[in-house]
Amino acid sequence: MSRAMKLAPNSTLDAIASRSLEKAEAFATQNELLDDQGKLIKTYGSYIELLDDDEVDAIYMPLPTSLHVEWAVLAASKKKHLLLEKPTALNLAQLDQILEACQVNGVQFMDGTMWHHHPRTAKMKQIISNSANFGHIHTVIYSTESDLTIPWQEKTASFVVLQIGSNVSEEVVVETQVPQEALMVQEFGRLVKGIKSCDNNVG
Repeated sequence: MSRAMKLAPNSTLDAIASRSLEKAEAFATQNELLDDQGKLIKTYGSYIELLDDDEVDAIYMPLPTSLHVEWAVLAASKKKHLLLEKPTALNLAQLDQILEACQVNGVQFMDGTMWHHHPRTAKMKQIISNSANFGHIHTVIYSTESDLTIPWQEKTASFVVLQIGSNVSEEVVVETQVPQEALMVQEFGRLVKGIKSCDNNVG
């Protein structure tokens, strides 16, 4: 995700936090997380320090799921937009807590299901929704055995449209400028920018 943030055209990786300053600095160094001046980005030895940074607009939270409700609610209370790694919560009640905190504090929530944000998904939906292709679709069955994963390095994704009852198939290729993780970060950044623009207009 740190690479995705660097590749997304509308985001800037500003800081990283870990349970110790040494761990944060080691991660930033190993992954060459540098600011515009070529210096190591800000590093924090606790999560609360990161949440207290007024220059940070949004948080990507990859903590263990058992910690999500505590830290996500706190992040929302500090007006940090939230990209939360999946699974988002241990149960529905915890997810409701997180969503309510985001809504009350006017911050964007997004989970880390990146496949939804790839243009291949939109193209698949467009083809399936076209009644000229398959008639009226009543049910879509999803199998985890199918190849729906788009690898990190891949900027060209494809899928095959098979006409039922015939051997005719067509490969549909969808190209992107950046990998799928960066596309998700880009969409998250777009949503956050929209909220910030609304806030500025109201203020």
